[in-house]
Amino acid sequence: MVANIIALGALVTLTKVVSLKSLEAAVLARVPKGTEELNRKALQLGSKAAKAILKERAPEAIQGHGPNHEDTPYE
Repeated sequence: MVANIIALGALVTLTKVVSLKSLEAAVLARVPKGTEELNRKALQLGSKAAKAILKERAPEAIQGHGPNHEDTPYE
């Protein structure tokens, strides 16, 4: 079951409590042998879903202080 890993990827993307790279390393160190790629893809899927939601619902948050700014912290 990878739903928990998908959710974890989304949560970290939304909160930035840790880097996605650090989370991936921690998760891959603890998942059963042979499931590393499945879990890596699950993290990426969750992160991608969170980014899509952010872009759809709050474009100002994605692009910094407003729609005319170029800084994009969630990419």
